[in-house]
Amino acid sequence: MPHQLIQSELFGHVKGAFTGAQHHKIGKIEAADGGTLFLDEIGELPLEDQATLLRFLQEQCIEAVGSHLSRRVDVRIIAATNIDVEQAVASGGFRMDLYYRLNVVRLRTPALCERAEDIQLLADDILAEVRGGRMLSFTHKARQAMQSYGWPGNVRELRNICERLIVLSDTTEIGLREIQMLKIFRKKGIRRAALQRRIMRLLQLTAGDFMIPMVREPAACPMGLSFMKESICSGSR
Repeated sequence: MPHQLIQSELFGHVKGAFTGAQHHKIGKIEAADGGTLFLDEIGELPLEDQATLLRFLQEQCIEAVGSHLSRRVDVRIIAATNIDVEQAVASGGFRMDLYYRLNVVRLRTPALCERAEDIQLLADDILAEVRGGRMLSFTHKARQAMQSYGWPGNVRELRNICERLIVLSDTTEIGLREIQMLKIFRKKGIRRAALQRRIMRLLQLTAGDFMIPMVREPAACPMGLSFMKESICSGSR
C-alpha cells in the first residue's frame, strides 16, 4: 500500500490532500479515541510509516494528511505480527525505538501444532460458520488425520482446508476420502507432522533441554519417539 494511503488510513486526511481525496476522512486512530485500536501484521509496516506511528505513540497527537492541525487522542494500541520482530530489528527492517514502545506487555500465541486439542474445536466452529444450511460433520478418521497434521499455516490454513473439504464433500460427512484428496494429508506428511508435534511437546516439557538416545523400541524413548540413527541433543541454555 502506498505511503499516503497508509497515512490516510491511520491518521485520516483532509479534502484535497492528494489525488482522489474528495472528502474529509477520519483515520483509524482518531476513530478509536477513548478506546483500543488493533494493528495486525505490524511487522509489515514500512519504515517510513513506522516513524509516524512512533511519533504518535510518543506524543499522543495526530495530524491528518494535508493538515497542520494537531489533535490529541487517547488510544490504546494492540499490535500483532507473525514475524520475529527482534530479528527484524537486528536486520534493520523494524525500528528498535518503535519495538520498545509497543512491546510493553507481550503475549505469545502458540502455533496450532503446539495446541493440538484446539484443532477440532476450531475446525467444528469453522465448519458451522461456512457450511451454510448443510448438515455436515467430520468422521472420526477425518478428525484423526487433521489431528496428526502439523498445520504450518496455523488457523488460516485450517480455515482454508475446512472450506476446501466442504466443497469436496457430497454427503453429510467429511471423511478420510475427502481428506486424502488433499495432497498435504498424504500419509508420509502426516507421520512427519505428528513427529514434529511430539518433539515440540517434548521441548516444552523439558524446557528445551533433552537428549533422545539411539533406541529400537519406541517405549524406551520419551513421548514414544524412536530413532535408529545418532542421538539428538537440543538445548537453549
